Amino acid sequence: MGSKFKVAGLLALGAVAGALTTMQLQATARNSLASLPLEDIQRLTDVFERIKASLKWVTGNAAVSGRTVAVQGVGAVGLHLVQHLVDGGAKVIVADIDQENVRRVTTRLTGVEAVAADAIYDVPCDVFAPCALGAVVNDDTIKRLKCQIIAGSANNVLADEDRHAEELARRNLLYEI
Repeated sequence: MGSKFKVAGLLALGAVAGALTTMQLQATARNSLASLPLEDIQRLTDVFERIKASLKWVTGNAAVSGRTVAVQGVGAVGLHLVQHLVDGGAKVIVADIDQENVRRVTTRLTGVEAVAADAIYDVPCDVFAPCALGAVVNDDTIKRLKCQIIAGSANNVLADEDRHAEELARRNLLYEI
């Protein structure tokens, strides 16, 4: 991997590590997340803070307000991430292979748009947030992405970690691990 790619990821992760506190997690839990297990609350807080740190790194401004975020997977963590993004003033576009999840988020939150599961890669956005399946950034999807940042809660987002990380770096896309 190129040194710029590694440094960007490390700086963004460092910003996250300094941003999380027990009090923030407790406050988040009280604000409509009481049904989520603590591990999911931690993942939600982590991804939201990583998105903000990545925005700060790429644009100089950590605010999600006025940004477009494409969230892939709106189950437990993804749904609440969308809520945080909407509360922060972001435009949010969602997709999920489970249409019930899509229905739940679009009826619960005003202004959230939905696209077909396979169309999420083609959405022009500031941040692509994969929050469900792994290996979603692969040979077929990487060339379709129209974002500056990839940051989500899904594990193993890159189908081939070395090759796809290099391709993202070549395309000047920040992949936040």
